[in-house]
Amino acid sequence: MALPVIGDAAGKAGDPEAFGDNARRAHADAMRRPSEAGAGVTGEVTEGHPAEVLPKAAAGADLLVVGSRGHGGFAGMLLASVSSLTLHQAHCPVLVVRTGASARS
Repeated sequence: MALPVIGDAAGKAGDPEAFGDNARRAHADAMRRPSEAGAGVTGEVTEGHPAEVLPKAAAGADLLVVGSRGHGGFAGMLLASVSSLTLHQAHCPVLVVRTGASARS
């Protein structure tokens, strides 16, 4: 999980330590469910832009799973999505999970 860059106009963050702590808690919660189900998952909290951090972190991985909020229309044309950039830069298979996706039996 990559930490977004957050700060005021002067580039100062309110409490960067608290932000990192919250990110690590969210990461631990996200990793718990697949681990308990027996999936061999790994991850780490890293600062940087996800489109740059994720492909590097996935070096040597069997699969990289990323989410997608599905920006469409005009916003989608202006913004390069993290999932799209990751698809083109990762050296392993990439699974993009769209918002609202559910498991089907």
